Amino acid sequence: MVLFRRNRLLNNRSLILLRLKNHNKNGNTFHVRFVSNNKSPETVRVQLSNGSTMTLLTGKFARFTSGSVTATLGDTSIMTTVVRKNVPLNDSMIPLTVNYRQKAAAIGRIPTNFLRREMGHTDQEILTSRIIDRSVRPLLKPGYCYETQIVCNLLATDGINDSDVLSINAASAALSVSDIPWNGPVAAVRIGFIDKRHVINPTKRELQHSTLNLVLSCTSKNLVVMIEGSANDILEPELRKAIKLGARECQMIIQSITELQNKFGKTKIDIDDNEKSDTEAEEFVRNYAETKLRDVFSCYTHDKISRDNAIADVRNGMIESLTGRDPEYVSNVMRAFNKLSKRIFRTLIFETNRSQIILDAMVASWMI
Repeated sequence: MVLFRRNRLLNNRSLILLRLKNHNKNGNTFHVRFVSNNKSPETVRVQLSNGSTMTLLTGKFARFTSGSVTATLGDTSIMTTVVRKNVPLNDSMIPLTVNYRQKAAAIGRIPTNFLRREMGHTDQEILTSRIIDRSVRPLLKPGYCYETQIVCNLLATDGINDSDVLSINAASAALSVSDIPWNGPVAAVRIGFIDKRHVINPTKRELQHSTLNLVLSCTSKNLVVMIEGSANDILEPELRKAIKLGARECQMIIQSITELQNKFGKTKIDIDDNEKSDTEAEEFVRNYAETKLRDVFSCYTHDKISRDNAIADVRNGMIESLTGRDPEYVSNVMRAFNKLSKRIFRTLIFETNRSQIILDAMVASWMI
C-alpha cells in the first residue's frame, strides 16, 4: 500500500514526503525520501569571455534524483541527472556509468529508421559519454563504492553550440549539488585556433576553419583533469597558450558551480576516504610483478593489444599462485596490483620519456 501525505511545507514547494507503507511480521516500516530542501529552483549564469552566457538550473526537474542540473548555452540545452544506490558495493573499482543521449526530438524530428524509435548509441554519443566519464571519475573520493549513474539528455540543440562540453559542465554541477562526495567541481571548455588567434568555445561553423580542436577539463586549482583534441600544423607554444587560456576560462564556470552548490547543494554523505592497504598484499605484488610490469611498459615493440595481453598474463599468473587463499586477501592483491601498475607507468614517464616509447611503438606498427 502506498500512501502520499502532504507536509505543511508543501505550500512553499520546499519538501515532499513519500511514505511507503510495507506490512511485514515485525510491523510497519516507513521509508521517507526528501526530494528538495529549497523553496524554488535556483539559477546561476556564467558570462563567458566570448560574450555568450551559460545558464545552470537546478531544483526544477528530476527532483527525486541525487542531483539534477539543466545547462543551457544559446538554444542548446542539456539535462543531467545523477543517481546513486544507498547500499555500497564491495568493489575495488568505482561503479560509475555515464550515459549521453542525443535523441531526434532535440531537433524536433522523429527517428528516420524503420521502427521510428530511438536505437542504440551512436559513435558520437559513446565518445561524448567517455569524455564526461574521464572528466569526473578521477575526482570521486577514494573509498566511494556506491553504484552511480550519470545520464545526460539533450533537450534541444541550435546547431551552433556543441553539446559535449556543455554536458561535462552539467555533469559537474549535478555532482556538486548532489550528496555524492567528490573533489570537484570541474569545468570544461573548447579552444580553437582561427586566423592566428585562440577562440574560446567556437561555434560549429567556426570550428570548420580552426586548426585546433581542443577540449579541456580543469579543477579550481588550474589542474588539468582531461584533455582531448586534434590539431593541424600548430606550434607547441600556441598549444601551451591554448591550455592556459582554457584553464583560466574554466575558473569562471567553477565559481558559478560552487555558488550553485552553496545555495542548493545537499549535505555530502560520509565515507571512509582512507584507502584500504594491506602490507602483506602489497609486498607480495611488488616481489611478483614489479620487474615484469617494468619490462612490459618499457618494451616499445608492443602495440595496444599486445601490451594489454602481456599485462593480463602477469595478472593471471599472479592470481593462479593465490589458489586457496582468502577471497578478501585476493581482492587486496588485485587492488595493490592496479596501484603498482599506475605507479610504475608514472615513474617511467619521468625516467625514460614514456611518450617517446609510445611514439616509437606507433611508428613501428605503421611500418609493419
